[in-house]
Amino acid sequence: MAARTLRVISADRRAFLAKAGAACAALLYVLMVAKAIAGSSGPGGFHLPLFALGLALAPLALVLAARAPMIFPFGLFLALIPFDPLLSVSAGATLVRILGIASAITLMLQILVRRNVLHLRAPWYYWLAYVAWAGTSLLWTDSMTESLRVLGIIVQNFGLLTVLAVYPLSRNDLKTIATVMVLAGVVAVGYAFESGGGMSTVTRMSLTSTTGNVVDQNYFATSFILPIAFAFTTATSSRRILMRLACWSAVAVMTVGVLVSGSRSGFVAVGLMFAFFAWRGRSWTQFAVLLAGFVGLLIRFPLVWQRFMHDDGGGTGSGRTLIWSVGLHVLQGNWLVGTGIGSFPESYARVFLSTYQRFNQGWMRPAHNVLLGMAVELGIVGVALLVLACVSTYRSLRVIPRSSPNFAFRTACEGALLGLALQSLFIDPMWNKFVWLGLALPFAVLNLERPRAVIAQRIAAIRFGSVARGT
Repeated sequence: MAARTLRVISADRRAFLAKAGAACAALLYVLMVAKAIAGSSGPGGFHLPLFALGLALAPLALVLAARAPMIFPFGLFLALIPFDPLLSVSAGATLVRILGIASAITLMLQILVRRNVLHLRAPWYYWLAYVAWAGTSLLWTDSMTESLRVLGIIVQNFGLLTVLAVYPLSRNDLKTIATVMVLAGVVAVGYAFESGGGMSTVTRMSLTSTTGNVVDQNYFATSFILPIAFAFTTATSSRRILMRLACWSAVAVMTVGVLVSGSRSGFVAVGLMFAFFAWRGRSWTQFAVLLAGFVGLLIRFPLVWQRFMHDDGGGTGSGRTLIWSVGLHVLQGNWLVGTGIGSFPESYARVFLSTYQRFNQGWMRPAHNVLLGMAVELGIVGVALLVLACVSTYRSLRVIPRSSPNFAFRTACEGALLGLALQSLFIDPMWNKFVWLGLALPFAVLNLERPRAVIAQRIAAIRFGSVARGT
């Protein structure tokens, strides 16, 4: 009896000390926030420091990270991807990259807490082989500094892809991802018009910061491929009128974003997606309506068509074909294993003067084509691994039947992959976060359709073994 009484007193004391410690920590936190805000007033007026704002929002951020990681930090990461080049924190780092790392860590902690991790799909191993080969190319790279930088970006993007490949998403999680991407796309178009001084039919528009930083127009157009795909498939599959109207409006707004960017490859990529969706929907009426809407927007915003008619590169695709001719010259002596990941600009500069060009394209140019760039940097081995990984990712979605409630997600991923693949023939995509997100979402859709939990299967195997042994 005495021992029990002592245990109860000890437990009460621990509970009291825990509550007192929590109260003291809360009081200390409030005092820190108050002090930070109190020092935010100055001769120039009231300016809330980022430190004070971070302190004030820290509890909400922690709650969201624990309860709804798809909203924060992953949702914020998705929302800011279109603005990535404008959000530089320090040399070589952006806010979006920091949020991406925080998202991967948060989702991994969720997996550990829930003790629920899913099997890796077959395409992931092709991507692992590609990343491993890129890392191996450091042994013979022509530009170690640039190779390390590019490889670091690829590894980070692959790490987030891996986390999404094993994370047990719910249907609501996937809907949250799609909603955030679509809203971010609409906001990006609005911001581009606002920062560009309104609608223009002669000037290429993009995202511009107050300091003068500008997002490349081709990457600006690329950022709309995924959200257009998910908005379109939701508009055609939803039974709610308001949802369909909202999604169709979003598709129209983001298509305008592609047109005002003046990106010819982005325009063709979106057109390919629309054609794929019409074919997948098996509806000629839908195809006719899409074609009419697309032509109507093209008449209102003719910048892309004008760039097709009057190439600013003298018929060279804005100088791309001249860059590709140099790249092919580099490839002649490095076709097997390449010159190292990220080394195309250095290799280009090395043979630039030995290749005829009608116009001077300058030194240290990127490849503007994923196949040529990877062929020069990683050789035929790297290109083969990249193609196998992409094709395997696309084909893995075939297991989702038309009768499945996830078929719309499958269609969105397939269309986006086709659009991103075409766009990648005219840009350098391997460090583009939207490209890697498009490669990661098929894993999430497959996990939603056919989840295969690792821990659950191991437990079942242990129990089956015990029964087989008669224990």
